[in-house]
Amino acid sequence: MEKFKFLDENGVEHNFEIVDFFEVDDDEYAVIQPDDIEESLLLKVGYDENGESFLSEIESQKEFDEVSTLYLELLDEKE
Repeated sequence: MEKFKFLDENGVEHNFEIVDFFEVDDDEYAVIQPDDIEESLLLKVGYDENGESFLSEIESQKEFDEVSTLYLELLDEKE
């Protein structure tokens, strides 16, 4: 699994591991897990003008709820 570092809004560095990628409609999402806690985070995958990918917070609570539910269903199907 891919690991990366992320700076929070206070400039503190955190280590993360990408746990999973999945698609909903035409959007891509990533599940990441910080090294220091067991809770996973769900982020949206975006692309800049050079085609480089980046992760961003899901701003809409409705979108977050829908994507979270679908991801949990995908996990159930894998078991």
